[in-house]
Amino acid sequence: MASEIQWSETCSGEHARLVERIRSGDRRAEEELVERFSRGLSLMLRRLARDPALAEDVYQETFRTVLAKARAGEIREGERLAGFLRGTARNLLLAEWRQGSRLDPEGDAGRVPAEDPPQLRQVLRREEAGLVRRLLREMRFERDRQILVRFYLSEDTKQEICADLGVEVERFKGVLHRARERLRELWEHAEKRQRFAEGLG
Repeated sequence: MASEIQWSETCSGEHARLVERIRSGDRRAEEELVERFSRGLSLMLRRLARDPALAEDVYQETFRTVLAKARAGEIREGERLAGFLRGTARNLLLAEWRQGSRLDPEGDAGRVPAEDPPQLRQVLRREEAGLVRRLLREMRFERDRQILVRFYLSEDTKQEICADLGVEVERFKGVLHRARERLRELWEHAEKRQRFAEGLG
């Protein structure tokens, strides 16, 4: 864990220096940014877009946008460069989905289907739901898993959960809070592993 934190801090410092070099007009730094994040960004976009052509378009537009902002000094926190790239890519992809959703396949241009969220949001929601289910299975304590599933998913009452799990009603709020915190820690570790795998950590 200590080495992982140190590695992350080192990368953050390198990213901040990279952004500063780009702002100063260093063309080689721009090439380094693309080289460093190219593979991870491409993997992320192909996974989310499910359309190689769309993924390639957004990939190119992401680097164009980020480099322009770096040159203009608009990236305030260079150490968060990886997150800025991810956020820019997702926003651009969402914009592409929204633009596409305005075109009616029967030729009725301009109609926006209000009942359906953008397709990318559906993909992200499914991925997040799948991750939550997996993390719940990984939780160390069965009581944590039971209380979260029953309170948030099954919508059992506090009294029912306390009676079944042997928890005093007045302690329920604290037990629920600690279970949520442990799930949040698992979530953060999972996100960090995903960023490292994509090369965008």
